[in-house]
Amino acid sequence: MNVWLKKAALLVAALLLVSGLKAQQAPDIIVRLYPEGQGVDKGIVENGIAVTQGPGCANELKVPQSWDGNLLRRVSDPWMHIYLPEHNTTGQMVVICPGGAYALLSTVTEGELAARWLNERGIAACVLWYRMPNKHDIVPLTDVQNAFRYCRHHAAEWGVEQVGVMGFSAGGHLAASASTLFTDEITRPDFSILFYPVITMEEGLTHEGTMYNLTGKDPALRERYSLENRVTSDTPPTILLLSSNDDAVPPENSLRYLRALKEHGVPAQIHSFPTGGHGWGFAAKAYTGKKDPIGDEARATADAALETFLRSCQTVPETVLLYPEGQNVDKGIVEDGVAVTLGPGESTEAEGPEFVKETGNVGNVSDSARMIIYLPKKPNGQMVVICPGGGYTNLAMRHEGYWVAEWLNERGIAACILVYRMPRGTHHQAPIIDVQNAFRYCRHHASEWGVRQIGVMGFSAGGHLAACASTLYVDEVTRPDFSILIYPVITFDEKVKKKGTLEQMTEGGRRKDLMEYYSLENRVTEQTPPAILLLSEDDKGVIPEHSWRYFEQLRQHGVPGELHILPYGGHGWGWKTPDKSGKPDPLHDGVREVFFHCVDNFLERQIKDN
Repeated sequence: MNVWLKKAALLVAALLLVSGLKAQQAPDIIVRLYPEGQGVDKGIVENGIAVTQGPGCANELKVPQSWDGNLLRRVSDPWMHIYLPEHNTTGQMVVICPGGAYALLSTVTEGELAARWLNERGIAACVLWYRMPNKHDIVPLTDVQNAFRYCRHHAAEWGVEQVGVMGFSAGGHLAASASTLFTDEITRPDFSILFYPVITMEEGLTHEGTMYNLTGKDPALRERYSLENRVTSDTPPTILLLSSNDDAVPPENSLRYLRALKEHGVPAQIHSFPTGGHGWGFAAKAYTGKKDPIGDEARATADAALETFLRSCQTVPETVLLYPEGQNVDKGIVEDGVAVTLGPGESTEAEGPEFVKETGNVGNVSDSARMIIYLPKKPNGQMVVICPGGGYTNLAMRHEGYWVAEWLNERGIAACILVYRMPRGTHHQAPIIDVQNAFRYCRHHASEWGVRQIGVMGFSAGGHLAACASTLYVDEVTRPDFSILIYPVITFDEKVKKKGTLEQMTEGGRRKDLMEYYSLENRVTEQTPPAILLLSEDDKGVIPEHSWRYFEQLRQHGVPGELHILPYGGHGWGWKTPDKSGKPDPLHDGVREVFFHCVDNFLERQIKDN
């Protein structure tokens, strides 16, 4: 970054401080969209290459633009403020379009703070200070399309594989315009995030100022920019977030767009909160120090929904239902007339839909039992079936699922996150049937994916399930080639039991025969696959005795095994690294590096030994 860009970045940070908001990081890169101004139809040229197109036309605003550190008015000279995370762990980037009725831009809560939220989750961001149309309708759309051209040109340099769009209010209209009026694959967003967007230009349902500033009184333009009419099957996947008490932009805007997306088979979801009104953006208390307009609980839900949506948009994972006809039909996956997996065996009798907690944990898995498959670009021949923990009542999908799969992919290892059914006290076979079916499916596709070894990894109760897979398999197809057990539940011995996990698998602790059967130190044989066990010495959730017992049985039966007891971390730390969670690492001061080193070495050794 040259000197003048650094000075501009420092000025941005200073103005944010003056505005009274908590200090933000300055943009990493600041780029003028039209270096020669909007009076010259020329874009950005780098090394003799035209990276973007020109402005098309000027918006003819006569009064200079101004910015008070929050609101940017009368924009005629557009800029891109680019924020790059320390590690782009997702391969994603988002072009952000702040709102302001096409008259001004709310650059903080609908710009910089949105970029900060994305950066904290390993996602790059470009806050676009786009021109106001001043009844020159093509102007803002030209700017956002040029922003896409610029970001895609630098994508490889920034570690970006997908570029989506995010917009608020009138900026939501611009983001939806980018999603429906794109000209080619370069200008087409890969996904779309719309906060309380203006969608229609129909009088009585639109925001009057937004409509007039964009289209004037031209009925043809009002029809063109009623974006519910522009949706096609090529419109990108979309999430809409709004408040039902929004009296500025009627919620009907979002509902119209959602209906159009569904009619054209475009993946879409909507989240409408009871309070917040209009314009809440990323005004979370953690960022502003003030009361959140939509409330802390709603904010947590919005964050979880948005994180899940962004993850679902990544090009790598594929979701496969374990029981396409539901768990009440004893039938598995059939491909080309071949039964790839077995059926569910029995129903767990779970009622109601699956739910996601504020923590991101998933519960009430039944017909939705599934595999989320991540395939690396350069496979090393290994695959790991991941069993998140959660006491056999829910699944810790973030730090014991998604983030683990991404880490494995970075090492060339394929991953399958198993979203397994809960035993619910009387259906102890359900999760074991699910993990065995996951192995059947992955073995069936192994050669296609370049996979030669398939192991299992589990955390806490998921570690118990991974150890079940390693000791209670029924054939070579369902036998893991290795197992990685992280603070696992192993025994149901009364002296060291993990009460909640035990009750779920043993009919409330009433079945002594099941308590003995699922004490997995008793199930180890010479055929149990090689294992590594990792835990913390101060784990009070699942005490180290569990791992000691399993490790001792591996030794007695001549099975290669490793046991690594870390000095601290407690229970449930999984992959809670700062770059993933945005919080301090429970395994700090080099302990995380030791943990990763142990897992890396174990995985490499499995390749060498087999």
